[in-house]
Amino acid sequence: MTALGGAFVLSMPGSVTLGDDWRTLTPPVPLPEPEVTGRVDVDCASIQYTEFGSTSSDVVLMLHGGLSASEDLGSRIDALAEKF
Repeated sequence: MTALGGAFVLSMPGSVTLGDDWRTLTPPVPLPEPEVTGRVDVDCASIQYTEFGSTSSDVVLMLHGGLSASEDLGSRIDALAEKF
């Protein structure tokens, strides 16, 4: 083990390599059919929204940002639809 500026490096002979499998993402779960879709313009931003589920229950607001997309939320929408 070697200390390099506060970090420790552990080298072991015959260590295991992981290959490139870690670079593969599982495909996103498809979004359910939306109840309503639309767009709202606020100042200089145009924001798209999609509504799923019943309008008579509590609301859950889900946001995405960065490099994600609404398609990344498909599995969560199904799980939340059971309660909300």
